Amino acid sequence: MQKWPVSFIKVLFVFFTVFLFAACSEDVEGDGSSTLPSTGPGGAPIDNVPIQTVEATGFWVNILTDSQFPVLVNSATGVNAIGNDCFISAVDSNGNPTTKTSMDCFVDVNEGDLYIYELQIQYNAPPNLCTHVFVTPAWHWNYSAGIGPTEVNVAVDSTGSAPFVTSCTARDSSGVLGACSAHPELTDVGNTAGPSCIYNNHGPDGGTSCCYGRYDLTVTTEVEPGDFQVAESEVSWGQTSGTACIGGAGRTSWETTSTNGFPQTLILAVPENDDGSNVGLNDAITLTSNGSSSRSYFSTYASFYETTATPHSHDGYVSATTSSLPYSVNPVDDLDGNLFVTTTLNTNTTLPQGEPYFTFSCRDEGFEVIHEIRVHVREWNTLADFMLYETSAGLDYDPDVGGLTGVEGTACIPDSIFTGRLCNDFWDFGDILDNIGGAYSWTPRGS
Repeated sequence: MQKWPVSFIKVLFVFFTVFLFAACSEDVEGDGSSTLPSTGPGGAPIDNVPIQTVEATGFWVNILTDSQFPVLVNSATGVNAIGNDCFISAVDSNGNPTTKTSMDCFVDVNEGDLYIYELQIQYNAPPNLCTHVFVTPAWHWNYSAGIGPTEVNVAVDSTGSAPFVTSCTARDSSGVLGACSAHPELTDVGNTAGPSCIYNNHGPDGGTSCCYGRYDLTVTTEVEPGDFQVAESEVSWGQTSGTACIGGAGRTSWETTSTNGFPQTLILAVPENDDGSNVGLNDAITLTSNGSSSRSYFSTYASFYETTATPHSHDGYVSATTSSLPYSVNPVDDLDGNLFVTTTLNTNTTLPQGEPYFTFSCRDEGFEVIHEIRVHVREWNTLADFMLYETSAGLDYDPDVGGLTGVEGTACIPDSIFTGRLCNDFWDFGDILDNIGGAYSWTPRGS
């Protein structure tokens, strides 16, 4: 098997979305780390820095892989250049601290390798630069989700041969009580046991519930003319955990979660020596491959998507809010106008937004950003196009090459032996956006 050159990355960029759930803080002991000497900007020995060994010249990230498979890395402006390290020098040419910097880094891997092999992303904070390092995983919503009303009242007439609902009212998060039929997230409003939530019954077997929150249910039944029975209960709309309705590395490769299962930003304290001097930090996160489990044919941590694709518009929702990010990342609100992220920390009434990148952020004592790196993991459908991208120095660029009809899911150009084979053997995050209704269904059930 041919050996491929492996390029590594050191990056930095400015984007950070911390979920409005309590962040997890982990102190790192500083007496076990060593530091490689500074070699100056552009001369840092990034490719050979062992994990847990601080490198002194800059804030960077580095892709660690098995040498059997190739990785191409690009941190240039635009997405078609190759060979630019993901690295921000700690000081400029005059020896002064580098100004705040934002950097995007694109990691290119063949889709079969992404499915089979795990990927490690190493990050390095040099001494005396970052007080804290924030690490956030990429993840997205797998299904449309939302929050149900906080109160439902059902009146039932059972005096005849068959019981029927005479009225159904529900109270939304703003406290307004109205007819159940006026709440777009409610279906089956004529059910004598109470209405259903439109965000439930997802998945191939309809067994995944993505309606969050609890509600007070009151069912008043007229059993005989003028004789009423009242039953009161507190009921869950069906989902309390974040893991059931989300996808991506934040679900499969991330242990730092909120109490209800959503990925959280990992906050690391950069260790100090006994004299109080900052010693820096070097560590890595490991992204688990789908091939190491029984998961479906999906490259979990391939987070890249084409920004030219039309994002989901939230026009028509109660709040009429729009998002520049894909709907599976940034839902903004649900059909009834409940915002996914608000200024409250009440996890019963808010849901987090997704994250389109792996974010590594260098912060000061006040958690203000010094530098930040966003890592986009991009899968390639065919080895031939991956090689062409490399040999052309990024001029020929088509990671999502389609088939005979130009559509990604159709058969590749056949040869004399194999026909009808697909170019796109494993789905990635971009495929979710291109094939709405597949892995992610943004159209609520029942609508």
